[in-house]
Amino acid sequence: MKPLYILSVVLASTVSLSAPAWASLASETFTDVPEGHWAQEGIAELAIKRDMMRGYPDGTFRGELPFTRFQFALAMKELIDELERISKTSLRSDTPCLNTYADVNASAERDIILDLANVYCLFEGVPEIKANHFFPAQQVSRSEVSKVIANLMKLADDKDIVRPRHAQDYDFSDVSRKNWAYEAIQTVSDQYGVMIGFPDNSFRPDDQLTRYQFAQAGFQTVPLISALIAQTLEDKSSQRALELSRLWQQRTPWHVDARLGSLGTGLRWIGYPDSFVMADVRGLFNQANPLIDAQFGWWPTTYMLGQVHAQPYVAPRLAYESVAGPYVGLGLGLAAYWRPNLEWGFAANLRSGYTLKPLGGGLGVGGPGFLLDTADLEAEYYLNPNVAIVPGLSLFQDPRSNGAVDVAIKLGLHLPL
Repeated sequence: MKPLYILSVVLASTVSLSAPAWASLASETFTDVPEGHWAQEGIAELAIKRDMMRGYPDGTFRGELPFTRFQFALAMKELIDELERISKTSLRSDTPCLNTYADVNASAERDIILDLANVYCLFEGVPEIKANHFFPAQQVSRSEVSKVIANLMKLADDKDIVRPRHAQDYDFSDVSRKNWAYEAIQTVSDQYGVMIGFPDNSFRPDDQLTRYQFAQAGFQTVPLISALIAQTLEDKSSQRALELSRLWQQRTPWHVDARLGSLGTGLRWIGYPDSFVMADVRGLFNQANPLIDAQFGWWPTTYMLGQVHAQPYVAPRLAYESVAGPYVGLGLGLAAYWRPNLEWGFAANLRSGYTLKPLGGGLGVGGPGFLLDTADLEAEYYLNPNVAIVPGLSLFQDPRSNGAVDVAIKLGLHLPL
């Protein structure tokens, strides 16, 4: 008869798993696992798909044997590798532990176990494991599994790659507050929903696991842990995108810059969110007749393409110098902005058009109509959410010339409005 042990870990109602189509591979891979065996899904999941359990050289699985602490360590090593790969984040503990485990002699076993014990501190709090003794051949209990899983989830929580979801408040009939694993059991059940006990409201903390039982329990627990981390990463990505979008929509900074190439200065204001409004005033002081040049931008709406703001605008222009008087112009512009994280932003501003100037007593075209009369390429490093240092490169057509373009390195500062 199928043992009740396989119900030792049950998924929360919000997540469901069906038997994989390739579950029969367990019987094809291991000579002692019959077709239709009650643990074939777990064996296929943990031993074949994830390599978290190993068979024996003679091709058998030997599922009735005790599941040992060393075998558990091998399984946790593979699980950690998978979680680090999914999250692209190291789960190493910020405070390494100090265990020697004199009873672990084989070099390969010792490297794996000491790495888990000291780099990840995975076995801390298990009373039967001492600083100098691991007892690798001892059979693993459900309490021990819950404690190690709780330690793993804390590592993931500390790195913010999994977040408690408060599945339910469980009150197991056979787990008292005096039980050494009480907090761990409540953590994995209440906060993460990955070990929620049996249908009779028991947890059976002292039960020792066989290889079959651990495989079938892991068939449900391991994919759920991976799914929780994947969901957390997706939630973080969505949250980050919303936050960056909000920051962009509220981005109404004054931008003051010094253009080092032409010894000029500039003052820019960009306003959002309902429509795009920009005023860009520059002064050129490296010639006998200084020029004040004001370029404007306007568009009735703004556009977000994923995390990139791409903003077309109509670009009037008004400049003045004491000798020739006013210059006027009109063009089209495109502003783009990308904020990959809260520390950095990247911006580009491109404008093209004709500039008119006083000529022979009337207005005439001052230049050939340069394809690109203004370009700014900028990087933004935010000292805080509102203030940023902005180095960049500026290309600027002086309306007093016949298409000559000034190229300048500039250093700017974004200030809140």
